[in-house]
Amino acid sequence: MRVVAVFTKYETWKIKNKYPPVESEKMVGEWLQYLSANKDSLFSELLRVKYYAQCTKDGDPTGVYALIQEFGSKPDYFNHKEKLELCAVSDGRECSSFIDYIRLDPHSRAIPGTIERVFLLHEKSDIWFDYTSSKLETEKKNGVSLRRFLEYETWRVDPAASQEGYENMIETWFKYVAENKEQLFKEWVSAGYYAQSNANGVKNGVYVMLFEYDCIEGHHAYKSRKLYSYAMNDGIYATYAKNDPYQFFDPASVNIDCMQPLLPELWI
Repeated sequence: MRVVAVFTKYETWKIKNKYPPVESEKMVGEWLQYLSANKDSLFSELLRVKYYAQCTKDGDPTGVYALIQEFGSKPDYFNHKEKLELCAVSDGRECSSFIDYIRLDPHSRAIPGTIERVFLLHEKSDIWFDYTSSKLETEKKNGVSLRRFLEYETWRVDPAASQEGYENMIETWFKYVAENKEQLFKEWVSAGYYAQSNANGVKNGVYVMLFEYDCIEGHHAYKSRKLYSYAMNDGIYATYAKNDPYQFFDPASVNIDCMQPLLPELWI
């Protein structure tokens, strides 16, 4: 299996009440532009940065914001962190190149107690799927630009389940989706599978799947079609259940957060 060194940080927070969301979003936009403009000289450790607003399954904002940052490796993350910490402690005096980072840093407007960070290790990334490029080509051809919809699902393996059986079923599921995408999963854009860890890369037993849909309407269309198929037992998704790794999950541990992209045109 191909080993991927990419180290991903998933971070969420709420904004202090005194800052209007529109103003804060503008500042995050300036921060993203600053990162892009200085990536080669100051932020070479960063591969990607994506910014989201957490929402309900119906798209209503929850007041929580999220950043997904990908680093080339775990050492790259710590190098990046050390540079920013030095800059913060010296208030920019020891690293004048980063002084604008201090001014634009979104964390300055976050409620401290709401900031949460977890780290994601790529698992089985050689069988992930990502149809983003082909989807964008189709949208461009049709003169539309859809707003993606993301599900961040977490779970633990049922203690009574076989870890080997679980791992095999994850691989079976990815292959099943790829083989049946056009008929059953046409609204899906991408899916990535991770193991949660701390900053040192020590796993905590929580697994993560990032499901990306064309848009919120596509998400709802898929869920409704699948639910109808199950209820009517019409056979369209009859084979899904036996290829679904959910049978190995601890049901009490399952959680799904929904997110919509913000300022995607400025993402790195």
